Amino acid sequence: MAVGFAACDSSSKAPFQPMSNAGSDGPLARIAASEVCGAPEVVTLFAGQHIDAGTVTVENNETEIAVVFETSGDWYMSETHLHIASSLDDIPQTRNGNPKVGNFAYKHEVDPASQYDEYTFSLADLGYAPGDEIYVAAHAVVGKLDAGTGERHHA
Repeated sequence: MAVGFAACDSSSKAPFQPMSNAGSDGPLARIAASEVCGAPEVVTLFAGQHIDAGTVTVENNETEIAVVFETSGDWYMSETHLHIASSLDDIPQTRNGNPKVGNFAYKHEVDPASQYDEYTFSLADLGYAPGDEIYVAAHAVVGKLDAGTGERHHA
């Protein structure tokens, strides 16, 4: 999923615009520029193409941006990938527009698997200022925990 917004720019609001772009790396959801300063944007974290496995929340203030991955039910994450860019074209993608998560700038190995992972960055350290348009692309490797055996099964 990718989220785009203007960092703490309260002058513009635009509606949620999901675009399913199925591929080997999963769907890509896009959110048009919107006011996000202090108001989190929450999108569904899908396992496969259509299974609700949790949420990804993007929130910022005038100095920081945070991206939180949370799974629900029996879903657990073993790794997360994140990329922040000034345009959708700057997010690594295949020619078909599917995200190339292996080329994302940030990655966490989540061991043991968890239902929570968070990234927090200073906007200045990323080279952004209030009012700049920012796109966030997020991906997680998720699997179900089998209650009977304790084994994880990847989606």
